[in-house]
Amino acid sequence: MTIEELADLHSDELAKLTTTQLEEVLKPYFNVTRPELAPKPIKGIRQETQVYLSPQKRAALAALQDEGIDLSFLNKRKKK
Repeated sequence: MTIEELADLHSDELAKLTTTQLEEVLKPYFNVTRPELAPKPIKGIRQETQVYLSPQKRAALAALQDEGIDLSFLNKRKKK
């Protein structure tokens, strides 16, 4: 049974359903509606997005860095 089918049931039919049957239908929605069951995010680990650079661009940036040009501005995070 899907949640759409559950919503279409008449109140008498809905009252006849057991708790386990209701939990089986609603289990996919518990992580949204019941925060204690939602997966906890891991704090302290930040995923930084990597910008794709072609091998030619990487070589050019490496050559600029070898010449002593400061490229630290490329590592700054963008504000949202």
